[in-house]
Amino acid sequence: LKTKAKEYLTSRSIKPDIFYLGVDGRMKNRIIIPYKNRKGDWIYYNGRALFENKLRYLGPPKEEHDIGKADVIFFPKWFEIGQKIYICEGEFDCLSICSDSLLGCAIGGKFVSIKQASVLSNKQICLAFDNDEAGKTSIENSAKTLKSFGCQVSFVHPPQDIKDWNEFLIKYGKDVLNAYIIRAEKELDLK
Repeated sequence: LKTKAKEYLTSRSIKPDIFYLGVDGRMKNRIIIPYKNRKGDWIYYNGRALFENKLRYLGPPKEEHDIGKADVIFFPKWFEIGQKIYICEGEFDCLSICSDSLLGCAIGGKFVSIKQASVLSNKQICLAFDNDEAGKTSIENSAKTLKSFGCQVSFVHPPQDIKDWNEFLIKYGKDVLNAYIIRAEKELDLK
């Protein structure tokens, strides 16, 4: 099973070193994605099904832990003062974007929550959502929320024939992906 998880992550061009593997219970056969705070303490997790499953992603029950996906942000590396943050929907897209020059994070969905926006307040943000209708239509709502917290907001989409940033990474590699993002990023004009 560990080998299958490593093969799956490698096929997605994602390094397996930050993940865990669920071996029983609700998380059996899931790649466990740890969410950590700035100090490195676990605050949440998300489980990605390794095999076909109706629930591709599964987190801990909010009623048991009093924390849900809208309460956290996945940062593989926490931001520095003045650093632009590229917000993605999912963790694999975030990891696809992250490099020495770009910092990604994942919000676990299509909309930035009030709690997430409060963590990102007064930052330079680029919304890097999926290239589908839902990803495109959620930009305006997320931008309004972020701007109400003092953020400067821009946006970028993958090219028309690419679904998301992980697909882009698999097809073209990290250098091309990062160059595309920098070139294709646009300012957001909210009226």
